Amino acid sequence: MLMGKTVLSVVLLISMTMLSCTYLINEKIFLGEENAREILKTALAEHNCDIPTNNVIDSISFVNVIEHSLFNIYSKENILREKPYEIYHFDRYWVARGTLQQISKGGTFEGVLDVQKNRIIYRSCLAFYCMTDFPSLYV
Repeated sequence: MLMGKTVLSVVLLISMTMLSCTYLINEKIFLGEENAREILKTALAEHNCDIPTNNVIDSISFVNVIEHSLFNIYSKENILREKPYEIYHFDRYWVARGTLQQISKGGTFEGVLDVQKNRIIYRSCLAFYCMTDFPSLYV
């Protein structure tokens, strides 16, 4: 009888934990404008590509250009999984970054476009871990 209650308790505990984590797993991490400015600083110091683009006039055309440049490298499925993207416009530069779920392991793309030159000047896919908000779940 005690064994049955223990098993039932464990099953209920696991079920409750899974339900409570579902919301957390579906949340995306946005690093914000300050991080985007750091990406831009890196891009200006370390241009790692020079890809000509069509005229980018708004965030929609920028997303189309940056996605297209990344699909061949990191696969369309991987890039689209990082939606919604963080998109920022600073003076003559557009900066994009993918987002990850709060509780996940992996990396996201980063990309920078120089509007005056109509060129992507930086793109990267960085690996990092996103478990900082809930470290107790990984004991």
